[in-house]
Amino acid sequence: MGMFDYIRINPRLLPVSPEERKKLRPSCLRQFQTKSFEKLLTVVHITNDGKLRWLKVEYEPILRNVKQDDGTMASELYDCIPGNPHWIEETDYTGIINFYDDVENVWYEFNAVFEHGKLQNIIQISPEAEC
Repeated sequence: MGMFDYIRINPRLLPVSPEERKKLRPSCLRQFQTKSFEKLLTVVHITNDGKLRWLKVEYEPILRNVKQDDGTMASELYDCIPGNPHWIEETDYTGIINFYDDVENVWYEFNAVFEHGKLQNIIQISPEAEC
């Protein structure tokens, strides 16, 4: 399984039927996966007014001492602890963000179209929207 990023969005912004919206839990932000960005487990939020916000997290490294082949000790990166997350608003992104998730065994997929950092449209890819 590859890496991906997350998109958080209010289901009320999605072009789905009222029945589908209930499945998508409209009372809270829904989190979908996307491979439209760097694929580093970043969290991106599409706000109710159609802007993108990126969650920036600074990580604190955890080092451990490791004995080398020659008997000396050296520090190496063991893990990272996330700290001080804060939102940064992206203002000029232009492009299409594809995002998706499996909800109650139904594959939901959307394309969000952005121009200069502003949401223009969301298109439902799957399941196919009824006309």
